[in-house]
Amino acid sequence: MQNTTHRPRKNAAQKRRTAKRIATMLFLAGGIASIATAFSMLPPPVPLQGADVASIVRGNVARNAMNELAYDIARVRAGEHDVPNVFLATLPTDLADVRIAAQRKDMFVAMILPLVLRENEEIAANRARLLDISARISEDVKLPADDRLWLAAMAERYDTEPANVAELARRLDIIPPSLALAQAAEESGWGTSRFANEGNALFGQRTYSAAEGMAPQSRATDETFRVRAYRDLGGAVRSYIHNLNTHPAYAQFRKERAKKRAADQSVGGHAMAETLTRYSERGTDYVKTLQSLMRANRLADFDKARLTEKGLGERFADNKPI
Repeated sequence: MQNTTHRPRKNAAQKRRTAKRIATMLFLAGGIASIATAFSMLPPPVPLQGADVASIVRGNVARNAMNELAYDIARVRAGEHDVPNVFLATLPTDLADVRIAAQRKDMFVAMILPLVLRENEEIAANRARLLDISARISEDVKLPADDRLWLAAMAERYDTEPANVAELARRLDIIPPSLALAQAAEESGWGTSRFANEGNALFGQRTYSAAEGMAPQSRATDETFRVRAYRDLGGAVRSYIHNLNTHPAYAQFRKERAKKRAADQSVGGHAMAETLTRYSERGTDYVKTLQSLMRANRLADFDKARLTEKGLGERFADNKPI
């Protein structure tokens, strides 16, 4: 890591580049003006252009942005405050430099939680529509064309047959935030891994495409898999949730979730982790690690978290090719 103890004075061009970099990563609420006070020492951000887009942001900048938004993860944990509808495109590259572990973990949770909740909100809305359609089908009500087209699109997206509404309902469901946070923390080292910093890879998902992935340094010589990289953190979260909801390896996860739904029971991360022995080669040891992370960091506190009702945020994705 570059030594930043003594820095040369930046010229105007360097300051502009720094502003552009920061502008791509910050938490936003209603546009650049709302966070101006947090960046009073920088020149105004300018529109991003191709090579100008970068993925470097300092941890203190993220903290300042969260303070500007009054985003207090402790209040969210206590159920006293909703999560701001704001999203980060990439993680701070110096997150590991936050020496107090509790602060570093809180920052990581604060950055990833809105992304998980946003995906869950979209899924919940689609699930509600699906259940309504299912109820009308059971009553032999003829579906209008828009519902039939929507059902076909959802079935294709979740790799089911349009007529198999029951299976689609098993797949079209949310992921407990505590589980997503625990897996992201474990797979990315609380956001400090090379894969997280260079490829926005939070969940260790594998690919065999050189164009889509990053080669692990410790990979066995006879293995060819890569860790899948993403343009932004939102893409990583979306892919992870879709993976759990569609991949054959996680059929037991979906079956157990459906059982809890049928029994009107809550879908908590600790219990659902039991079904993920196939997520890692470590099997049951991996599950125990996830559950330990959830307990030690009280991640279940976030299973009832929700985004603010008004869409305040805007996500700036990093457009560099991967």
